[in-house]
Amino acid sequence: MSGYIGYRRATWFLMVLSVLALAPAAFAQKGGVAPAFGSVDVDQVLNESKARQQDISTLNGIVNGLRDVMMKVQENGGRFLTEPELKELADLYQKRPVTDADKKRIADFEAKGQDKIGLKRRLENTAAPTDEQKKQYADLNDQEQKGQGYLKNLNDEFSRVVDAKNVELSNKTVLAIKQVIGKIAQDKGLAVVFDSKVAIYTANDITQDVIKSINK
Repeated sequence: MSGYIGYRRATWFLMVLSVLALAPAAFAQKGGVAPAFGSVDVDQVLNESKARQQDISTLNGIVNGLRDVMMKVQENGGRFLTEPELKELADLYQKRPVTDADKKRIADFEAKGQDKIGLKRRLENTAAPTDEQKKQYADLNDQEQKGQGYLKNLNDEFSRVVDAKNVELSNKTVLAIKQVIGKIAQDKGLAVVFDSKVAIYTANDITQDVIKSINK
């Protein structure tokens, strides 16, 4: 799940850029007076936004928690479990609070995985394996190969969880920024507010006003 630490800059830029032309039509040209335009440095607002920092902290907490789950299932022989068993074990690792029944279920899954790891190691070190042992070893290899696919599916599922949370947090913070920009634009009589990267120059840079307001 690498790449999820912090927000992806391109995602933020595109999402925020899409909401910058905010001021209502009431600020359109009146009485022959040209409408005023403003600009805001989106990256600076995001970098200095307390809400964004909190979002990043929340997202990183989720990522770290899911990474720990993946490490536990891998260390405890999750690759030798069936897919339903693997999913149940992952859910149990995330459950809070953990009951005595949950602990027993976890221990059973871990024992199963560790037993298979130990058996495979012993078979690998058998100098002259019997036909039955060769079959056992082949079966374990088959189980492990399938289990690796199940682990990948679990990791993909965790990535989707992180993506969904990222979008949820992004939308919430972008909406807050949009509302602040809209309010400041209205107060200053600005017809349109552009990202600073789009407008090379405007006489009305409201970046500091937005940062001050969003961090109240």
